[in-house]
Amino acid sequence: MVNRRSDTSSDCLLAMDVALDFASAHPVLVAVVLLCVALKLVALLGGYRPGKWNPPTADELVDYSSGSGPHYTTDPTEAATVRVAKAGVSALAPRTLPRLFKQAVERSGSKPALKVERGRQWITHTWREYYDESEKVAMSLIALGLKPHDRVNIIGFNSPEWFMAEMG
Repeated sequence: MVNRRSDTSSDCLLAMDVALDFASAHPVLVAVVLLCVALKLVALLGGYRPGKWNPPTADELVDYSSGSGPHYTTDPTEAATVRVAKAGVSALAPRTLPRLFKQAVERSGSKPALKVERGRQWITHTWREYYDESEKVAMSLIALGLKPHDRVNIIGFNSPEWFMAEMG
């Protein structure tokens, strides 16, 4: 290795030099690590399925030609018909976000759900606190005169309060 300066402005170059020295000394190891990283990225992006992949059967596909009602709607006062398949993942019963939220509270009520750093202190909100605050937001919106299907715009930075308002 070459003699390098030790000031903070060259830390990045020093790290790159060390990495290049390691790579030139261990090319096979680096190639294996890069291959593993590439395979993991492909798997995360959904392009690789381990084992033999079989296309879905007719029962696992949703039949969009049957049923009444629209496939989708942009009108908040209307409901689209949720269609499910006869088998497979697409056959699972549809669930709403509020229902999933309640299930999370029932399952993990005292566990941390949201954390935020205020000043130099971390504040933690449990799933139960998150749900209770969201309920307060909902009750406040109703008290302000909002009706079902009315819309509210939430403008702000990511924070626990933003998520509580969104769920309310």
